[in-house]
Amino acid sequence: MKLLWIGKAADGSDGGDEIYDRKLIAALPAGISVDRVGINRASVASQLGAISRGVPHPRFRFSSPDSIEEIRNQSARYDVAVISLEALESYADGLQCPALLILHNIHSDGLGQIYSRSSFAAFLARWSRRWEKKIYGRKNLAIGVLSERDRTLLLGIAPAANVVVVPPGSPPPASLAPNAHIVMEALISGSYSWAPKRRDVQRLARELSSSASNIRFLADRPLPRVAASALQAEGYDSSSSDGNVRFGLIPDTFISGFKLKATYYIANNFICLTRCDIASEFDGIPDAKRFVRYVPRGEDAAAIMEEYRAWGAEDLRARFGAFKEAVTDRFTWRRSAGVLADVAEQLKRGAAG
Repeated sequence: MKLLWIGKAADGSDGGDEIYDRKLIAALPAGISVDRVGINRASVASQLGAISRGVPHPRFRFSSPDSIEEIRNQSARYDVAVISLEALESYADGLQCPALLILHNIHSDGLGQIYSRSSFAAFLARWSRRWEKKIYGRKNLAIGVLSERDRTLLLGIAPAANVVVVPPGSPPPASLAPNAHIVMEALISGSYSWAPKRRDVQRLARELSSSASNIRFLADRPLPRVAASALQAEGYDSSSSDGNVRFGLIPDTFISGFKLKATYYIANNFICLTRCDIASEFDGIPDAKRFVRYVPRGEDAAAIMEEYRAWGAEDLRARFGAFKEAVTDRFTWRRSAGVLADVAEQLKRGAAG
C-alpha cells in the first residue's frame, strides 16, 4: 500500500506533531510505503484569499491554492492520503484518493480552553466549529484522534464520522531500581516556544516558587526566563537516571489532544502531576489516580509530593512498577500504527469497491 503523508514542514523545533509523525511512520507494518510532503505557511495573499473563502484559523495559514492543487494531482498515485494536523484540513478537498485526517487537537475545543477569557477566541472557536461540522462527516474521510476525550468530542460535532483513536506511544520504559524510593525532585520537560505553553509554565513557576522550597527542580530543555529565574531549575539528562521515582510536572492548563509528557514521565519513573485533568486516558489501569494526579493549583504540588515521601518504599515500588508496565503496554507506537494501517486498508477497499 502506498501512503501520501501530508504534514507541516519541519521548522527545527521538533515539536509534538513532528515527533508523532516520525515515530508513527517508523512503526508502520511492512508492506506500507510512505512518501512525505511538508506544507509550508502560505503567502500573505493566499492567507487573505483563504479567509475570504471562509477558511478559519489556523487552516488559512497553510491554505495555498497552488499547493492544494499540487497535492490533489499527486494523490492520484496513492492508495490513501494521511493528513496529519488539523491546520492542513484544506488539503482534503478534491483528493483523488481516500484520506485519513489525524487531528492532533480539536481546534474549536482547544481555543475555548486556551483563551477562555477572550471574546475574539470565542468567535474563532464558533467559526472553527462550523467548518468542523462541514468537514468531519465526509464519507471519503476517516478521522484519527489522539485521545478518548477527543473521540467523544468529535462524535458530538459529526455523529456520522468514521473515528479511530491513534494515541502516541510511550517511550521504552526505564529500569526501576530494586531499592527505588521517592526523590524530592520535579522535572519540567519539553519545549515552551508556543505562547500558551510559555504562559502556563511561567504561571506554574511563580506558584511553585513560593510554596516548594524543599523541592529541587529539573528541566531537560531551557525554560522561559521567568520560569527559569523562579525555579532555579537544573539540567536533566534522562540517560543518567538512577532508577528512583521522581515527579514530572505538566504545566498546561488546557487538555486538548494528548499530553506526550504524561507517558514520557511515567515510562521514565516520574509520578505525573498535571494542571489539566487527563485521567480519562488512563481509565481501567490500576492505581492510575495515584500516579496521574490532577493538581490545578501549583501551590498544592509540594504538599502532594510530601504525601508520597511518607509512603512505604516497597509498596511504592510494587504499585508504581505495575502501573508503569500497564501504561507502556497500552500506549505503543506499533499498536497505533496497526490501527492506522487497518483504517487505510478499509479506505483503500472502499475506494476500489
